[in-house]
Amino acid sequence: MAAPQNRHSIKVNRYRRRNPQKLIKVENNIDIGPEHDHLKQKHVLCGYCNEKVRKEIAEIRLQLGKQKAPLVEAVMLHTGETRYEHNQGKRILEQDRKWSAWFPQN
Repeated sequence: MAAPQNRHSIKVNRYRRRNPQKLIKVENNIDIGPEHDHLKQKHVLCGYCNEKVRKEIAEIRLQLGKQKAPLVEAVMLHTGETRYEHNQGKRILEQDRKWSAWFPQN
């Protein structure tokens, strides 16, 4: 069995315990969210926004239904959008609200 053969000095033990690699690193990438005052990491969605996105995606999935793999591609149309020819033959789901702020506007 492994057991210490000789005693280490207090100095050696302190050096080992206070090793800079073992200490907690200081986070410099903390930022405040753009829509509210919740703290978040840079380039990461904060928990509050993530919860909003999760709820909106759940609403969209409810509209799509319980299909595992739809036979036809689905297109979401929000208020103010027009139907285009390239959406012909696709399943169109209309919503009476605008796109969310987090969704990219192309």
